[in-house]
Amino acid sequence: MEESRSQQVARLLQEGLDHYGEGNVPEAERCWSEVLFLDPENGEARDYLDTIEPEGEGSPGRRVERGPDLAEDALRLMRAGHLDAALELFETLLRRDADALEVESYLEMVRSKLLDRYRERVGGLEAVPHVRVSGEALMRFNLPATTGFLLSLVDGRTSVNDLISLSGLDPFDTLRALTGLLEAGVVECPG
Repeated sequence: MEESRSQQVARLLQEGLDHYGEGNVPEAERCWSEVLFLDPENGEARDYLDTIEPEGEGSPGRRVERGPDLAEDALRLMRAGHLDAALELFETLLRRDADALEVESYLEMVRSKLLDRYRERVGGLEAVPHVRVSGEALMRFNLPATTGFLLSLVDGRTSVNDLISLSGLDPFDTLRALTGLLEAGVVECPG
């Protein structure tokens, strides 16, 4: 089965993060540039590309990022308000070192700020989301199991707050998945 455009974008964003985390900046840049070719308005890819700085004036190469620099980039993104991108980098760092308490504290700070944004994006906890696409059209999305389960609970009568309770997921993860479904145009939350 051929990948949909949204699947390609998601795959390339993740591949770029993986390459970036390994210090392979040129490959990360290629992945994120390819995302912009597929989706010129993709803010996440733009944010990631903005974190890559030239080696110096007139230099054709890019600085290779390694572990500590990746943490610095995540902090820079967080301070600049690019919280989704910072979250991805902090999660990557935490996967590498589960005992990194400082990274975990920054991750929780970003999650806290994003939680408010996600609540606002879905229209508040009392908003009632509706599925916008047909069941057949849903098949083209390669949804993670938890997101698919959450989507199965969206019936046009259940509020966001009730979806959080019913899903059994962490409230942050529920709102993050719901925001992703909104941004992909799979669901809507009428105001």
